[in-house]
Amino acid sequence: MKVIFDPEEPIENSTSATIGNFDGVHVGHKKILSAVKEEAKQQGISSCVITFHPHPQKVLQNIDIPLLVPIRERLKLLEKEGVDVVACYTFTKDIAKISAQDFVTDILIGKLNLKHLIVGPDFSFGRKREGNLDLLNNTGKVLDDSLGSGLNYSRIDIYSAILSLDVDAPNVTLVSPTHNKVNLTVNQTFVCNATDWQLANLTFKIWNSTGLYSNETKNLTGIENGTSFNLTDMGEDSYSWNCLGVDSEGNSDYALTNYS
Repeated sequence: MKVIFDPEEPIENSTSATIGNFDGVHVGHKKILSAVKEEAKQQGISSCVITFHPHPQKVLQNIDIPLLVPIRERLKLLEKEGVDVVACYTFTKDIAKISAQDFVTDILIGKLNLKHLIVGPDFSFGRKREGNLDLLNNTGKVLDDSLGSGLNYSRIDIYSAILSLDVDAPNVTLVSPTHNKVNLTVNQTFVCNATDWQLANLTFKIWNSTGLYSNETKNLTGIENGTSFNLTDMGEDSYSWNCLGVDSEGNSDYALTNYS
């Protein structure tokens, strides 16, 4: 079993994971771990457990939480359960400040290469526990525990979760020319790009002294993409230009134009 302590260390293989304290690795924990391992097996990826030490309440409220086993014993128990990777991160106040969206994009995907997340019904994450199952796009399943009363858990498709969290407009940048105001009498190529989880298109707009001179839209896909727009036989005039980025949810924004 591979153990990762450094939150900046990436995992090359894709993972199916769960997040939790897993103190003692009791029957309920084992049910979720079995689901994680089964999901990983079906997808041909690695099983992963994400856990934190010390307990968040110790860091945030200075409350001593009695633990059944020390962290080293917890890792041994997880290894015994056949988990491929454990990300054991030191919980700090800086980690507690990470937003739900940044936790998903920067840590779960950016570092742990996560494809599916399997968690219990009371799962929450991110700054002030703002991330939960209501916020994420998830499919509920039921596992039966040893008492027969049923143990609920949810399988979350991480890409869908990102889309459900994305309420921001694309981040648009004017690449070339470096100024958004130009005086031209020749042919010119304008380049801009945009970043967004659901990028849909970029619209190039240029104005002259009388109003809108040209307006052209190109469809784009991917998290980050850019394109160029060519204009020919531009008359001598003062021009200003910008690009409007739009994502599939309809969020849109222009690039900042305070170039000097």
